[in-house]
Amino acid sequence: MLDGKEHLQAARRQSGKRGRLPRANINIKKVMGMDVGGVFARRRHELGMTQVEVAMISGITDGYISMIERNVCNASLFLLITLSESLGMTFSQVMAEAETRAKHV
Repeated sequence: MLDGKEHLQAARRQSGKRGRLPRANINIKKVMGMDVGGVFARRRHELGMTQVEVAMISGITDGYISMIERNVCNASLFLLITLSESLGMTFSQVMAEAETRAKHV
């Protein structure tokens, strides 16, 4: 698993631009009707972690993590993947759980 700095460097290499990352901001709740933020919150609670602790691991601010968990922001795919990995999950696992939860609502 890559740490936050390694993810940033890999994303920059893929984009072919020094210092600029590709923009792909999405609000999954609006687009797909899935509670992806709820999956992140559930996993964080399952691990017994605070948003501040996740922020320290992921490099994402605790305020932004809060907004992601509440589905009130448009997060980049890069940040969603980083947050997933910080919580010991792949983004595919997060999406699969969100899809399963959406079907049972």
